[in-house]
Amino acid sequence: VQWTNARWKRKNQTNESRRVYKMIEHVAFATSIFEIDLPGISDKLNIKNSEHYKLGQTIGLQYFDEFNELTQIFKDKSKEIAEKYYDVKKDTYTCDIGAMWLNVGEKYAYHPPHNHTNTFLSGVLMLGGVEDEYPDLEFIRPYALQVLPTVENYNALNSNLFGTKTLKDKLYIFPSSLMHFVRININEKNRETIAFDMILRGTYYEDVDGKGKNIGKFKIWVVNLRKPNVAIKAKDFK
Repeated sequence: VQWTNARWKRKNQTNESRRVYKMIEHVAFATSIFEIDLPGISDKLNIKNSEHYKLGQTIGLQYFDEFNELTQIFKDKSKEIAEKYYDVKKDTYTCDIGAMWLNVGEKYAYHPPHNHTNTFLSGVLMLGGVEDEYPDLEFIRPYALQVLPTVENYNALNSNLFGTKTLKDKLYIFPSSLMHFVRININEKNRETIAFDMILRGTYYEDVDGKGKNIGKFKIWVVNLRKPNVAIKAKDFK
């Protein structure tokens, strides 16, 4: 009996060592950058031969008729992202371009790290470029990594930077709060892009029986300390 028990114990230990424990990854908070191809849009704009072309930035493009089609594309794609990926309630908000501008960066020009405020989504349309011709549009991790171990390959969990290629007719849309930058342009030719900021126009609060509004989607409740299991609606609390 002792020998039998010992053999069973060794067999059981072997089974334990071979047991596969299932692991599930939950992506708690995602930061997405959306890439969209708009073939032929840059040639159609022909920005170099327009009155808006100059070194540096030219603002207010959304107010000119020649950019109506592009402005509508920006609105439509932003609305699609808001409703499909952010799960914003459909047909409740309208997309409006708060700012739209041309960037023309000559040789040795660069754009330091920055983000955009008072806006929801931002986007950049590349007006020119082939593989490795111009510096990338790069994004910075929105929160710091606690440690920086040596890794086999970089991925979304262990990277501090994410780069997008400057390729003609590529449109990138991203959260406006995400820090981004462009390194020094060492090309003899100008690096040309059109950027925009998009806001969602609509109601950002909820009516509470028509007597007030609460911030966000969560109704405010106050706990009755005399009766801990009974909650009082915020509108009834004085």
